[in-house]
Amino acid sequence: MITTPLNLNELIKAVSELKGHWVGKYLTKIFISCYRGKKSPVDLRQFCNLDQDNQALFMQIINMRSYSGWSDEALYQAECILKNTVGIK
Repeated sequence: MITTPLNLNELIKAVSELKGHWVGKYLTKIFISCYRGKKSPVDLRQFCNLDQDNQALFMQIINMRSYSGWSDEALYQAECILKNTVGIK
């Protein structure tokens, strides 16, 4: 499966639209797990319950560090926004 690079603004928009749904929180947890590593494990079995667009977003998150140009500051800021959006502390 070929993915396009993750656009943090698109991720934030998608999570904002889904903030009251389990998918918004799940995508946030996936992002945190990819960004933070083993300190934040998630249940990958839920991937099958995502629609096609959110599966694509999931894959972009998983592959986000495969593309150049990422800054830790941008990832940290996105993490803060996402966590605040879905109410994760």
